[in-house]
Amino acid sequence: MSVNAYQVPKEEPSAPAELVCENRYLRVNLSARDGGSVQASPREGGEAAVAAPLSSPGRAVLSALREGEQEARAFLGGVDGETGITWEAQARVESGSAALLLSWKLFNRRMAPSPGAPLPLRLPATAVAFAGGAFCSLDGSTVVAALDQRVGVATLRDGAVLIEARSPALLPPLRTRSVSCTLHFVSAPGVPVAANRRFVVLQDEEEGKLRVHAAEETPSAKVFLQLESGETVEAMLSAYPERAAEYTLRGLGAPPKRILIRSEEGEALMDAPFGYRDHDEVWATTPAEWERWDELPLARGLRLLAEGSHSEAERLLLAATHAPGLEHAAWFALGLAAMRSERWLLAAADFEESLLYCGSNPLAWWLKNWSLRRIGEEDEHDLPNAHFLAPLEPCLRVEAFLSGGGEKVLQEFGADPVPFLEVADLLWWCGEEAERQMVLAAGAEQTSDALLHSLRALGLRRQGMEMEAAEEERKAAAAQMGAEPHRTSELMELQNA
Repeated sequence: MSVNAYQVPKEEPSAPAELVCENRYLRVNLSARDGGSVQASPREGGEAAVAAPLSSPGRAVLSALREGEQEARAFLGGVDGETGITWEAQARVESGSAALLLSWKLFNRRMAPSPGAPLPLRLPATAVAFAGGAFCSLDGSTVVAALDQRVGVATLRDGAVLIEARSPALLPPLRTRSVSCTLHFVSAPGVPVAANRRFVVLQDEEEGKLRVHAAEETPSAKVFLQLESGETVEAMLSAYPERAAEYTLRGLGAPPKRILIRSEEGEALMDAPFGYRDHDEVWATTPAEWERWDELPLARGLRLLAEGSHSEAERLLLAATHAPGLEHAAWFALGLAAMRSERWLLAAADFEESLLYCGSNPLAWWLKNWSLRRIGEEDEHDLPNAHFLAPLEPCLRVEAFLSGGGEKVLQEFGADPVPFLEVADLLWWCGEEAERQMVLAAGAEQTSDALLHSLRALGLRRQGMEMEAAEEERKAAAAQMGAEPHRTSELMELQNA
């Protein structure tokens, strides 16, 4: 069996998606129910490791599959309406690997710093931290969550392993943060002392053995052990997912403290210390000036842009393009200002400049494409770039809807107003009021949210459609307020009503 990926048939079109990725070694189930979850387990049976909940129950969880000859990737994602953080969980299964690569990506779609959240991973039993990440043992087997600790941290809290990046506490505007871990299901006895994407090293002090579990077939490699005495010993390595390599430690004269594994060609496949490492340190390097965020040129320029003072706004935003770390956001804001005044070529150039500083922003790729389309100069690479970076981005679902894809492309939003409100807010900043009203209308039709109905009523009233506006106001009065208005477009519209 190579690798297989599919979506479980739905009982009804509006049902949450259920995805499966599997190979000869493991099976991964991704569910969009109850906030989203990823569950991985070995195919021959055994307890599962579960990442859940990925978001608040009741929120829309979008899904996608990418299948190739040698690997399959399944995605779940959504938007936190309070923080403006778009989250994405990706499960990657490779045809010849017994390990699951689980990635967690956060994107701050707001034009201000925002807090991110870790990936909540629950192992089948009580977890223990070690130099390679975290592990748990049960019934003679071990589940290991291995991560690259140069960029990631595994913290144990309330029975869960929280996977997060060694990054600032606040995620900068329009920036992406990602971290990944590899799940290994190991049948060899022993306590894990080191791990990475390809190997788990286990030590059995009772038997005086060292075992190396390989996620992929490794018929011929070399292993080097550095001992506490300073000496180094080496041996041949032949390890497979079904059968770990085994070495006797007795007679070495000193315990091992580090392992290096090299391929036949000399490539370092693993270089790791043994034992426990303190993971409490998380780099907190949020710039001090962000404590006065509202006073910075970027924030002041955005306020003026929202109020309609375009010339003064652009002056401040141009000044903000020289602020270290915020150049991309300032150029993005200048692109929004140019769109508002229908200077489409300038808008595309500003988004292009933003992408030079931060090419991972899918919204910049999307709006650059939008701006060029307005003057018949669409770049064929822009939208594919956006889809590659963010296959679950709500704006791209709305793009398909606005391009004639029908309301079915928005079905995954379900009854959650947040995706509609987030896209509508960005379109407000762009000055694209007709498209914004189409999104609000689709949201008002699909959900029962007081804020959505109120915003839709205001739009209808501006168009002179009093009877339709009154009906939306009646629905707003009868509906529940899912969240208080806090996006700039919502506050401005409701204040000026």
